Amino acid sequence: MVRTAQALAAALAGMDVPVFSTDIGFTASHQFAVEAGEWNGGHQAALRLRDANILSCAIGLPGGDEWSGLRFGTPEIVRWGMTPADMPELGALIVDALRGDPASVAPRTTRFRSRFTTLHHVRDPQDLPSTRRSPVKATE
Repeated sequence: MVRTAQALAAALAGMDVPVFSTDIGFTASHQFAVEAGEWNGGHQAALRLRDANILSCAIGLPGGDEWSGLRFGTPEIVRWGMTPADMPELGALIVDALRGDPASVAPRTTRFRSRFTTLHHVRDPQDLPSTRRSPVKATE
């Protein structure tokens, strides 16, 4: 998940999206943020992306307005099998939605997403240890 988040952040930065970074880089976790002033803040940017079938949310960033950032997380896309190699294509969809017509990006997003049909990193319920306790027997 971390490598996927780093790859998506790097892809967006390579397309001149202002990815928020610190001295450790874009992220050391499964999420990262974009400075969303170009799109009138994180809420407006998230709405544009929603119209393109891409989910994200507004977030506050240090030194910015209350909702000046746009947060991306990678757990769900990794769960559906996306890898760092897929992030340049996803990044291009994000950029096209933010800087162009989100509604025209939506069908492309749907086609991209349709390639990922198998859940990863999950366990079947039958493989989980039982949470039921055996009945306690009274001792004589």
